[in-house]
Amino acid sequence: MNGQLVYSKKVKDFVRKSSEAFKSIDEEDLEMIHLLDKGLSLPEIGSEMGLSISGIEYRKRKLAENLGSTSSNINTLLEYVRKELKLI
Repeated sequence: MNGQLVYSKKVKDFVRKSSEAFKSIDEEDLEMIHLLDKGLSLPEIGSEMGLSISGIEYRKRKLAENLGSTSSNINTLLEYVRKELKLI
């Protein structure tokens, strides 16, 4: 093996998925995650971020999709971010 590290397909897939997920998160996504985690409502988050409720819903859906979460439900999304990405 010439001293090279060899990783299983499962490890390689996890690293690839995690890298792609982190690349898709921008500052507004991080702010939205933080505000959702603080328990703010969508109207409060919209006001804080200067976005409409539909804009927040759109960002939430796109974030869930980009992260590979099974749902854009707030609790499911936050659980995924905590467990899989360890962002909060």
